[in-house]
Amino acid sequence: MTSDRTSTFQRNLKLEALLKTLNASIAETRMTETAAVPLPPLFILGTPRSGTTYCMQWLAATGAFSYPSNLISRFWKAPYIGAICQEMFTNPEFDFRGEFADLSFHDPEQRSELGKTQGLLSPNEFWYFWRAIFPGDDDIGIDLSSATDSQFTEFTQKLHDFASVREKPVATKGMIVNHQLGPFAKGVPGALFLHLDRDPHASAWSLLRARERMHGDQNTWYSFKTPNRHDLTSLPAPQQVMGQIETIRNDLRQQLNDLPQDRWLSLDYAELCGDPEGSFEKLRALYAARGTSLDGANALAPAKVSRPDIPDDITRAFNGYLSR
Repeated sequence: MTSDRTSTFQRNLKLEALLKTLNASIAETRMTETAAVPLPPLFILGTPRSGTTYCMQWLAATGAFSYPSNLISRFWKAPYIGAICQEMFTNPEFDFRGEFADLSFHDPEQRSELGKTQGLLSPNEFWYFWRAIFPGDDDIGIDLSSATDSQFTEFTQKLHDFASVREKPVATKGMIVNHQLGPFAKGVPGALFLHLDRDPHASAWSLLRARERMHGDQNTWYSFKTPNRHDLTSLPAPQQVMGQIETIRNDLRQQLNDLPQDRWLSLDYAELCGDPEGSFEKLRALYAARGTSLDGANALAPAKVSRPDIPDDITRAFNGYLSR
């Protein structure tokens, strides 16, 4: 539904209908030749407004990963077809005698608005792909408690097909399983996880402002709902968002600690921005421990994360929730 969104964020219903027709046509297709060895997919975890979109832009720029671009994401029923089309349209090697000389595209830009990027090759959140396979849940996005083995197999196989186009592991956002990490990790045993953390005050302040931009007010929920949202919605908006942030952070810490340490890496947002080279080397080591070599390199310059100027009354409200 789009009725609770401001005009800027309303969906394009004609585009939605067109893409529904496209994906109905390709839903049953399979890639005939795939990589011999499965490449471990990487799923980005974290709270809303923690820098996960920047993290995806960073990963895309390394050249080490396949990732769902704004083009590929339109083929959510068979992303490998989108990946093949993207190679055909944007790889200069396949521009036979200037047949695509009038196409204009550029490398992904490092900017976004509420997780939405601009540009053909920029990363997309890719939630349609997840929702097309797993049982839906209006609150948390998908419901893995009723997911079947065949659905996990379909999910894994489609990512394997996707990765096989360029023979690079897939990296994509995974916050849709923030509260279901255990069953997801069990259902996709080859998966690796990159957990991005951020100062909760900065995330909560950004989330409060995101509510205003998306919905026009601070009280309408933004992003996936948490299991305790009914308790949180009785609180003032600043405490709601801090509760949302802290619930996710606590759930993720507990669930990650239940997984083998060779399946996940945790980075702070300030660490990623300030030392992208060192962060990539940590990620390379995570893959090396699983027998996979990442063919890529950091491409972003270090950047200092500025401290947000949060009004005093909002800070007091945030701290009031944290002291509960």
